[in-house]
Amino acid sequence: QLHINDQIQFGEVQFYFQINFNKTVKTLALISLYSMPDYELLRGSYHTLYSCTHQGNEALVIVEVFAIQAVIAMVPHKLPDNPELCFFLVEKPGLNIAQFAGQIDEDE
Repeated sequence: QLHINDQIQFGEVQFYFQINFNKTVKTLALISLYSMPDYELLRGSYHTLYSCTHQGNEALVIVEVFAIQAVIAMVPHKLPDNPELCFFLVEKPGLNIAQFAGQIDEDE
């Protein structure tokens, strides 16, 4: 999850790299952006289903690493009557399971 030009966008990091710019080392990432979410699905799901398409090399951007706000998962899925492969957003994948591992049942 990225913050670019005052917008939240979703993308896949291709790689990280550093450059020396005016005697300052900057850490950057090459990102392949996903499309904006399908508005009709988003609205119809009460803003719970963020369904996007992967744009591959057609939507490559370079950002400073501080633009990356969160690690997310984009899970592939198919929509009825749509041959294009879509991806839906899952925030904090696995975090709920990790939280359970740290809990102690007080009844024992």
